[in-house]
Amino acid sequence: MHSKATLDKTAKIVTVFVLLLMVVILYPILKGNKEIASIISGFFDLLLFFVIAFCYLYSTKGYNIYNGNLIVERPIGKKILPLENLLGIYDYKKIENGFTIRTFGNGGIFGYFGYFNNDKIGRFKMYSTKGKDFYILDFGKEKIGISPDQPEFIEALKGYVSKPDAPQS
Repeated sequence: MHSKATLDKTAKIVTVFVLLLMVVILYPILKGNKEIASIISGFFDLLLFFVIAFCYLYSTKGYNIYNGNLIVERPIGKKILPLENLLGIYDYKKIENGFTIRTFGNGGIFGYFGYFNNDKIGRFKMYSTKGKDFYILDFGKEKIGISPDQPEFIEALKGYVSKPDAPQS
């Protein structure tokens, strides 16, 4: 089974804002201004370009269930997560989600991915395109956040749950 993953409104706004910021910083360089300010803005633009490229390459494009694995589709390659140890699936909006902070990850440019920490859920890894409308897959020692567009995808994942329980931090 396959599901697309489209960006939420916040991620779209953040992505467009950052891309526009890059163009604004790049404009003096393209205009031919050779002043020191142009060199500094060029450095920041190059740095911003690498951040944007990194975020795009690691962004989530979709999900697939194949041979007992959840496959997270990304431009840089697929992330394969075996579903054999899946203990539960929880809707982030419906659980007492507490305070979430990004510890090492991206929070808006082309989606949400990396490591996040929540005072109720604990530490979890995100492969999501939505900041609040996602599901937590509980693998025991590891928790993963995903945001498939099709609700049927979550129902298909529930067939792999070995022990439905409340999330543990």
